[in-house]
Amino acid sequence: MTRTERDRTRLERERVRKRNYFLIRLAGVCLLAFIGISLLLPSVTEALSAKGKEFENISQGEGGVPAVGGEIFEEDPRLSDPLLVLVNRENPLPESWQTELVAAAGEEQVDFRVSNDLTNLLRAADEDGVTLWIASAYRSIALQEDLLARAVRENMDQLGMSEEEARAEVLLTINPPGCSEHHTGLAVDFNDVSDDFETTDAYDWLTAHAAEYGFIQRYKRSKADVTGISNESWHYRYVGKEYAQEMERLDLCLEEYREYLQKQFEGEAM
Repeated sequence: MTRTERDRTRLERERVRKRNYFLIRLAGVCLLAFIGISLLLPSVTEALSAKGKEFENISQGEGGVPAVGGEIFEEDPRLSDPLLVLVNRENPLPESWQTELVAAAGEEQVDFRVSNDLTNLLRAADEDGVTLWIASAYRSIALQEDLLARAVRENMDQLGMSEEEARAEVLLTINPPGCSEHHTGLAVDFNDVSDDFETTDAYDWLTAHAAEYGFIQRYKRSKADVTGISNESWHYRYVGKEYAQEMERLDLCLEEYREYLQKQFEGEAM
C-alpha cells in the first residue's frame, strides 16, 4: 500500500469515527430531552387543565351565571334587555347603543320595536274619540344640543336671566345631550308638550291604557325625587307590555323597577 493510499484510509477512518461520535452525542441529547419532557408533562397538563377551568368560570360566571364581556354577570338578565335601558344624567346613552328607526305617524321616527304598539295605541285612542299625536320622538344628540341652546337663549332674552341661570332652569326639564331618552328611539312626547296636557281627556286615556300598549309615563310628579325630572305628563317611554303593566301594578318608575329586579335576582341567587 502506497503512502497516499495509507493517508486516504486514515482520513476515511477519522471521518467514520467523528460521524459515530456525533450520532452517539445526538442520541444522548435526544434521550435526555425525552426524559425531561416525560417528567414535565404531568405538571404542564395539570397547569393547562387548571387554566381551562379558570377560563370556563370566567366565561360562564360563578354559579353558572352567564358572563358578559368576560366579566361575571351579577345582575338579573332582564336588565340587559334594551327595552329597559336606563338613560339619564347619571347614565348617558351607551356607546354601543344601536337603533333601527322607522317612521311613526308622520315625520317623527321611533325605534322599530316601538312602531306596532304605538300605531295600535293611536288607533285605539282615535276609536275612543281621543285625539293623540306625536309631538316629538327620536332625537339625535346634535338636535338635543340645539334644543338646549335655544331654550337657554329664550330664558336669557325673555326672562333676563344670566346664561348660568338660564341653563340651570332649562336643565330642570331638558336633559343634557347624550342623556335624553329620546336618543334611544323609545320615548315619545304627545300633543302640546305642556303642563296643560295633564288636564285633558287624552292624558286621562293614556293613564288608563298606555301600559296595555307597552308605554309608561316616564316622569311622574310623585317620582321626581327618583328620576330627577319634574312632572312631564306628555313624556312616555316604551318598555314593552309585560314590563309596563308590572311597573304600573307596582307603582314603580324605571329606576325603581330596575332596582327591584336587581334585588329580586340577588334574593333568588342566595
